[in-house]
Amino acid sequence: MKYLGIDIGSTWTKGAVFVPDAEKGLRLEQLYRTPTTVDDLRRGFDACRDRLDPKRECELYYSSSAKGGLRIAALGVVPELTLRMAREAACSAGGKITSVTAYKLCADDVAAMLAKAPDIVLLTGGTDGGNEECVRHNLELLAKLPPELPVIYAGNRSLRDLVREKLAGRELKVVENVLPELARPNAAPAREAIRELFLERIVSGRGLDKIVAETGCEPVPTPLAMLEFLKSFYEYTGRKTGFAVVDMGGATTDFYSACADKFEPNVMVRGIPEPPVKRTVEGDVGMRVSARAAFEEIRDELEKRRGTEFVEAMEKYIARVAAECEYLPQTPEERDFDLTLAAGCCTVALRRHAGRRRQVFTTNGAVAIQTGRNLKSVTAVIGSGGFLSRMVPEELAQMWWECPADPECEMLVPEKFVWYPDQEGLMVLASDVARGAPESACRYLKERLNLILESVNNENQ
Repeated sequence: MKYLGIDIGSTWTKGAVFVPDAEKGLRLEQLYRTPTTVDDLRRGFDACRDRLDPKRECELYYSSSAKGGLRIAALGVVPELTLRMAREAACSAGGKITSVTAYKLCADDVAAMLAKAPDIVLLTGGTDGGNEECVRHNLELLAKLPPELPVIYAGNRSLRDLVREKLAGRELKVVENVLPELARPNAAPAREAIRELFLERIVSGRGLDKIVAETGCEPVPTPLAMLEFLKSFYEYTGRKTGFAVVDMGGATTDFYSACADKFEPNVMVRGIPEPPVKRTVEGDVGMRVSARAAFEEIRDELEKRRGTEFVEAMEKYIARVAAECEYLPQTPEERDFDLTLAAGCCTVALRRHAGRRRQVFTTNGAVAIQTGRNLKSVTAVIGSGGFLSRMVPEELAQMWWECPADPECEMLVPEKFVWYPDQEGLMVLASDVARGAPESACRYLKERLNLILESVNNENQ
């Protein structure tokens, strides 16, 4: 038995053949990558499969993040509650958030949302039997959306009949509430609805439907494959301190964390409970497709770090790689530009993923309020994705810029950690194969990362 994993990315289509190994779970036999053929994804897929498995002897598992995932507009009521759950459902199902709107919509909100060309509108709001006012108001405006734009409703169950009435005549999926009770998050039904739309919308275009017809199996959204694999890997390793994964691509930078909630003394935690394994996706920071947006996000901070002359020179390089997504640096200066862009993408993704802690003053004195995930105890960080997978440990150690000093708001980022480079970017391919051999894939990743760590002794203290 051999396993073939293929991932169709926004820039590269990658594949690997693994064979079972009694000691290490799996053994890598072949590896190949080719530029993604964005006009017809089947050509790149077939080139990869023909090279690795010409006789079609392997058990095939494949994933796709082509198009950078579905573009999702998330609507909710309270940002820390139902809206946050909407983001979690979207980010874990293969989508990326293009806009986020809380409370009551106005005409300008709708225009701004449509300007970003979402593939799906995810409407949430209210616990079951709770707030109805905002959703009722928003339905009146959403009823005027283009009929071809699908809507997923995952809010207050009391309004389901009204939603069906107001949004009749369009593609509509009504699922369980993402937050039926304040302390009971429920992202799975909305995540499954997004996955179904992913298959319907992306598989039906750009040649993926031909791949399905040829292989007899459907792709899994790459982010969902990774999330499910990391859940299994977290349980398999039994790490008490947990780990994080930065998965950087041409279009997005995804950040995963797997750790138990840490509640420190004299700290009050606000918001809903964090899942053991969490993913956020930053659709505006990437190494090629999203290079322009990423550069603008870090521009001011970069100018303080490297000066105006460096920023102006880098801007010309960014224009080139954004236009030529397959371009690789040719000189030491261009390599420095890519390293800087990668560090900026990692930093933005980390800061958005990590929780915050603020000090507030009450009649009883100062109290610390925490929102979001505390990553301070995370001691292992895996760098994955095309660019990070090709970096040497010394370069990886530069991938996070220190947080700006703010005595009123502390970012809860890792303090002492070890970088584990996912050399050759095999994690995503192992996540594909994990659907057929989960324990073997987990053992393979653990053994591989331990070997890398021992060989480079790369500690970031």
